[in-house]
Amino acid sequence: MPPTTSGKVKLINGSASVTGKLDAAGFLQCRATFTSAEKRPYTGLGGAGVDRLGIKPSLPVPADFDAFWAAQKKQLAAVPVNARLTPVKHPMAGVVASDLQADSVGAPVSGYFAKPENAKPMSLPIILLVHGAGVHSASLGGAVGWAKQNFLALDINAHGLPNGQPDKFDTDTSKGDRKDYRARGRESRDTVYFRGMFLRLVRALDFLTAQPEWDGKTVVVYGSSQGGFQAIVAAGMDARVTFFAAGAPAGCDPQASRSTASTAGPSSSPPASSRPRTSWKPSAIMTR
Repeated sequence: MPPTTSGKVKLINGSASVTGKLDAAGFLQCRATFTSAEKRPYTGLGGAGVDRLGIKPSLPVPADFDAFWAAQKKQLAAVPVNARLTPVKHPMAGVVASDLQADSVGAPVSGYFAKPENAKPMSLPIILLVHGAGVHSASLGGAVGWAKQNFLALDINAHGLPNGQPDKFDTDTSKGDRKDYRARGRESRDTVYFRGMFLRLVRALDFLTAQPEWDGKTVVVYGSSQGGFQAIVAAGMDARVTFFAAGAPAGCDPQASRSTASTAGPSSSPPASSRPRTSWKPSAIMTR
């Protein structure tokens, strides 16, 4: 998206000010560049929201939106969790970790589950860690690090693939079976790839909330980019989520690509030739 205003400013006592204007609800980004005497470039970014609550979806919510997802979750509930835990070694003292595989609709939930050693029943909050775009193993270090901070922690990969494989496995998979996954099945909401990804979030929470160490109250979902997308979806689909943090979330209002608004990827929508792009992606943090 081309800038609405551009120019140069003179620094006075090391600072300068600029103004901007937006005639509709949305976000403005300011990008400032500076080249030092040593010819070293520097770039700074800032953003401001204008009438943020006035930002409207580009399309209306489908009339059967809630009914559709209720039916999907009913289909998921008919599949037994069938959790398989395989202990894994790690260097962090005082934490027990396992590879988790749990059945879902389509691909399984696949991740690393960790908890403090000798945790007491009903003593720990839950945190579910979800991944950005790409094809990667779940992060053992992510789960273990949060468990060390007294969480029941589960880090899942986005695709239900085996964890801890050689780098070549992820590379080959991203170029093969999961190539362009974000566009797969987008012709229908029944076949779109993200349907399975979203149902795995609910299944992961099924597993976590069944653990005897859960305090029965706190469920956090955290991710960035595609993981931020998943965090928002998890909070919207599952009332057990009490807090989510979505860093630079992708997937927000993907149909906006057909209008003058800009969106952050990945998105399942087909690209428009004039689709504007920006690097501005807001973060969202919310509690129930």
